[in-house]
Amino acid sequence: MPKEITATEAARTFSDLLNRVRYAGESFVVVRNGEVMCRIEPAGTARSAAVTDLLQLLDESTVRDDSFADDLDQVQRRQPKLPRSPWAS
Repeated sequence: MPKEITATEAARTFSDLLNRVRYAGESFVVVRNGEVMCRIEPAGTARSAAVTDLLQLLDESTVRDDSFADDLDQVQRRQPKLPRSPWAS
């Protein structure tokens, strides 16, 4: 979902805006006096938009697996002990 910014903000931060579009895949809707003027978004393939959408959905996800940390603890405890390093003092 594109972020809404004012035309003034877009003009003042244009270089940063372009970097965010290019490297973070962000999209923006530029508004002047309450009217949508344009949309600034990556010119890449549909795949890059899909990846960006997926990352955003994962970031916004509220589903949490409370037992995940317990599972990691179990896996760690089941790992065999490493032999002592011959270089350790």
